[in-house]
Amino acid sequence: MSLGASSTLVGLVVVRGAGAPMVQRRLPRRSPASVGRRERFAFELQPEWVPRDLGTFTPVDEGWLLTNMSRAWMRVESDFILSGSVVLRPEAITMLQRGDFKIRWEGFDPLALSVTVRTRRLDDQRIPYAVDSVVDGRSEGSGSYLGVTDAPMTAALRYRLAVLFRHLIENELEPRNLLERRAEALGITVEELEATAHRCRRRLNAVHNLDLQSIEELGDHLVRKSDELTKDDLEP
Repeated sequence: MSLGASSTLVGLVVVRGAGAPMVQRRLPRRSPASVGRRERFAFELQPEWVPRDLGTFTPVDEGWLLTNMSRAWMRVESDFILSGSVVLRPEAITMLQRGDFKIRWEGFDPLALSVTVRTRRLDDQRIPYAVDSVVDGRSEGSGSYLGVTDAPMTAALRYRLAVLFRHLIENELEPRNLLERRAEALGITVEELEATAHRCRRRLNAVHNLDLQSIEELGDHLVRKSDELTKDDLEP
């Protein structure tokens, strides 16, 4: 997928009416972002009345394709639509280009998504990306001498680790309060980020017979020794 021209675009999403704080998130430009009550979705909604699958945003040159993954009909409202809105059947796909959109699913009020597609601004880098943590089931990992399988790194994990070790990727000094600052940038807690890093460290130790003892050693391995993380991973 060629997304050269799309590097100037940003997609911003706010989920409303799902019982969670209304925080703004960026749509990734190289990987999908899904919405629903399914664990590890980019927009994971908690209420039991929310369907497990609602929709998926897929990046394309002109913006994002939104696929209705629900059994309910999906309504898209925008000033760019002549009639003001359009109702789409299950599995239908619509194109979200520059503009403001409101997405609803019939029968699931007050749930709604507010989506803005516009030219990227410098301060947009402060808004965390929302990235699926789902691994393609067709991907195969490698085995280890312990019989542990090395699952492919998800886009979400790769993004979180790249942000955590941004100073190594960009060859800068480590900032003070590293975990606190990176967790804030990602929109997650320090505990979540620390747990993510240590899970990756333990997995690498088990699969590749390494002896990484700290988060610092994990970053050095991923960025400097194995080149597993690069600047591209800061933009999922």
